[in-house]
Amino acid sequence: MSNGFYKPGQTPSAELDQVANLLRPLPAANIPTYAVLGNHDYDLHQSGTRRDDARAAQVRQTLEKLGIEVLQNETIELPMPDRPFPAAASTAPRTTPPSPLYLVGIGAHRPQADNPALALAMLPRSAPRVVMMHNPDTFEQLPANTAPLAVAGHTHGGQIRLPFTPDWSWLTFVMDDEVHADGWIQQYGQPGNRLYVNRGIGFSVVPIRINCPPEITLFTLQRG
Repeated sequence: MSNGFYKPGQTPSAELDQVANLLRPLPAANIPTYAVLGNHDYDLHQSGTRRDDARAAQVRQTLEKLGIEVLQNETIELPMPDRPFPAAASTAPRTTPPSPLYLVGIGAHRPQADNPALALAMLPRSAPRVVMMHNPDTFEQLPANTAPLAVAGHTHGGQIRLPFTPDWSWLTFVMDDEVHADGWIQQYGQPGNRLYVNRGIGFSVVPIRINCPPEITLFTLQRG
């Protein structure tokens, strides 16, 4: 706690160690794990104007030491489970391997570190992809039909919500632009793109969540 806000002080080693302990089981279990940085990783909060690249580098190094790959405006091919294809029989059609699946990771929006064009330039044309970003505001920069499935966070779901009013949250009053707090965001972005915003498990500014339960989202992808 520092300066009345819910954030670490000048040396966040204890907080980073705690995060490392929570995330360590994923790469330890050989589960491919990826991340993108957000505004708090640059020590940029609601009223912040100066990005701290050293702080962001510290966060990135912590994650990479665990075996978590941090993507900064880049695209990678995701490793697929080893699935042997059945031997071709005279009466069975030949089975072709599925197309590779790619993950596009975009940098943080508030410190002006997001560059979707650079990330998409590394993507094979028409390749299946999932686009990952921290701030939903980045989604508007994606050209049409480049992000059929995009995911973001940042909002914490608004933290304070009133029952039966899905469009009202604390963020509605503290942010000047349009708020996309959680879930599938309708009528936003370019045609052919679709965004899901995760509520996350933490806080911003104040350690309060009311009618806004933490969320870990599980997507099941199926071949078309």
